[in-house]
Amino acid sequence: MSTRKEVAQRVVEQAAACDISLVASLPDNWVAEVIREFDRDDRFRHVPVNREESAVGLCSGAFLSGTGSMAVMGASGLM
Repeated sequence: MSTRKEVAQRVVEQAAACDISLVASLPDNWVAEVIREFDRDDRFRHVPVNREESAVGLCSGAFLSGTGSMAVMGASGLM
């Protein structure tokens, strides 16, 4: 069975493989390790947010500029 850290590292590697460069995250214990991995990795610009709609807004703006983005929200999942 994989550890949370191993799973988080796989998520980060797959995001990089999909040309994601902006990650917006809403803190939650369920995804804390994933958030830590994105925060540590220089391939990503990580932006913590305080509301789900802020993450969606950041990712929408990134899309319009041609930047790959991802929102990480524990209660809502990955978007």
